Formats: sequence, C-alpha cells, structure tokens
Amino acid sequence: MPYNRANVIKRYIDVQRITQEHYEEGITTYRGIWRKYIEPLFHYSYQQYINILGMGGLVAELEAEQARSRQKSAEPKPRTASQMHLFDLPGVKDD
Repeated sequence: MPYNRANVIKRYIDVQRITQEHYEEGITTYRGIWRKYIEPLFHYSYQQYINILGMGGLVAELEAEQARSRQKSAEPKPRTASQMHLFDLPGVKDD
C-alpha cells in the first residue's frame, strides 16, 4: 500500500480545531491547551504543536492529497513479472 499523507493532515486539522474550540483570548494559553488536550491524545511535543498551529492551507492540501490518491488508484496496475506468467496456457484467462 503506497504512503499518502492524508491521515497526517487530518490529525493536524484536528489539532487546530481543538485549539480553536478551547482557546479564549486573555484567559487560556497554548501551553495549557497542549498540556490538557493535545499531548495526552496525540503525543506531540510542544514545539511540534506550535509548528502545527502555524501551518496554513491544510484543508486545500488535504483535498489535493485525496485527489492524488484517487488518481493513483484509478491507474491500471502493470502486469507483474512472476514465474506464473512464463507459461501462459492457451484458452486460460488469468485476470
């Protein structure tokens, strides 16, 4: 199964959403939100958490990644060069 980054981007979007839900200007801090909600659930360091908050355009990046994944899965798979194909029998269909 090929690697795609869609699940990582979804987690980043979740982190940003949780932060937006719990942040109150002048009352809460990012460190408090990280300590209470993010670190126990995602196990990100505080520095990684701050980096995730600074990321922009994650929704567009997720859509592009999903489109790339759909396109790649729609491509026909090449025939593998296995030994079973060395002796193709007439009248026997393998696919």
